[in-house]
Amino acid sequence: MILENKIKEDLKIALKNKEVLKLSVLRMLSASLNNASIAKNRAVLTDEETIKIIKTEAKRRKEAAEAFSKANYLEQAAKEQQELLIIEQYLPQQLSSEEVRQMIMDVLKTNNLHGADQFGRAMGLVMKVIGQQADGGLVQTILKELLAE
Repeated sequence: MILENKIKEDLKIALKNKEVLKLSVLRMLSASLNNASIAKNRAVLTDEETIKIIKTEAKRRKEAAEAFSKANYLEQAAKEQQELLIIEQYLPQQLSSEEVRQMIMDVLKTNNLHGADQFGRAMGLVMKVIGQQADGGLVQTILKELLAE
C-alpha cells in the first residue's frame, strides 16, 4: 500500500475513533503531503518523497520538544513528543548504530577510503547504500569517527 494512502486511511480511522491528537497529526501530515504534491505538480508522491516529508515533520517535532524542554514548558514538550511518536509510525524501521557502523566500514573498505579529506566522497557513497534507513546525523558522526582513525 502506498504510504500516503495508509496515512489517509488512518486519518479516517482516527476520525471515527475520535482520537484528537492522532487526528491532528495525521491532518498536518496529509496537508504537508498535499502541499508537496502541488509543488511537484503531481497527484501522487512516491513513497521515497513521502518518507522525506515525514522525516522533515518528525525533525520539526523533535526540535520543538527540545526547545520547549529547555524553556521549561514541559506540557508542550510532552505534546510534541507524543506527536513525534505518532509520526514515527509512518517511517521505515531505522538501522541501529552498530548496523550503520558496519555498513560504513564496508563502504570504506570496498572503496579504499581513508582520512578526513575523503569525507565528502565517503558520505555520498554511504548514503547511497544506507538511503532512508538511518538518520544522516548519525551517519555523519560515525563516518567522521571512522575516518579520523
